Amino acid sequence: MRYITGDYGSVDFAGRYDLICSALSIHHLEQDNKHRLYKKIFDALNPGGMFVNADQVRGETESINTRYMAYWDEFLVPCPLSPEEKTQILYRRDTFDKNEKLSTQLAWMADCGFSDIDVVYKNRLFVVFTGIRG
Repeated sequence: MRYITGDYGSVDFAGRYDLICSALSIHHLEQDNKHRLYKKIFDALNPGGMFVNADQVRGETESINTRYMAYWDEFLVPCPLSPEEKTQILYRRDTFDKNEKLSTQLAWMADCGFSDIDVVYKNRLFVVFTGIRG
């Protein structure tokens, strides 16, 4: 097993991999950079290799997205955090998160060549989706 950490824009995925996983990070990238990253990941996978992304997404419509954000806000209420910590969490969410619709990201994966694309978990804005390099 090999772990690679670094900036998605500059890290070199030297070699080929059977599995590439990402968790709660790609949603911080700009739209074009996400699409480019999916292609970079596809190219780094061995045939039959899998990409797993556990991340956040934007609602498919504005009203759905508003409900997602309200859910997140309500989730924080009973959390044992100080008001300052809760404010900081929401600030980071509203400032640094660049969530994209799940349907858009799945289309990008197909465009990059992934097959057997699947959503294996979804709870409002939190999702896990996968794709295979055929």
